[in-house]
Amino acid sequence: MARVVSNDRDYNVSPGPDAVVTRVTPTNTQLVSVMHGRFYELSRIGNLFYAANTAGVLTAATTTGAALGLCISNPAGNNKDIIIEAYGITNAVAETALSNFGLMGGYSVAGVATHTTALAFGTAFASLNLGNPSAPTALVDAAWTAVNPRVLMMFGGSALATAVNTGQFGMIDIGGAIRLQPGAWVSGYTLTAITVQQAFWWSEEPR
Repeated sequence: MARVVSNDRDYNVSPGPDAVVTRVTPTNTQLVSVMHGRFYELSRIGNLFYAANTAGVLTAATTTGAALGLCISNPAGNNKDIIIEAYGITNAVAETALSNFGLMGGYSVAGVATHTTALAFGTAFASLNLGNPSAPTALVDAAWTAVNPRVLMMFGGSALATAVNTGQFGMIDIGGAIRLQPGAWVSGYTLTAITVQQAFWWSEEPR
């Protein structure tokens, strides 16, 4: 049987003759259950990344064209898929207009071509194994041109058109349901321009 060590970032492991792949620890002890929380192993091996708006960003009230907020994209020709694990959003200032928000995404062979405000590794995004220097292959933008956008999920919104902070949803567990092949992207969206902070967690898998 093939053995996958829990600190091995190469997930392209062929099964042994018995078609079984066994997960083992670095000390060669078989793993039969999840260690700690479900994100633990991804973080431990340096394959869990985050991106966040450090300050509040005024979103663009659109799901097409020029977009503002936070975008994770997989560059065309990449040899990895981007797996979205979690998403978070909160108001950065009191809302003064009706709005709702969710996730949108899209795909094109050429990928996101216009990175109007590209964010920097080590400042706006990095490994969640803090101190690990591993850089992801995903690209992160605070402003970009949405390509073939589609609404993927609605989370809710504000029913008050007054100056009030309506709270936050905190972390929303995506559970790996959104997979970005090379050329694909995902971002938050709002249907009214509001100032928010957003964050994504993701992992990366060889194709």
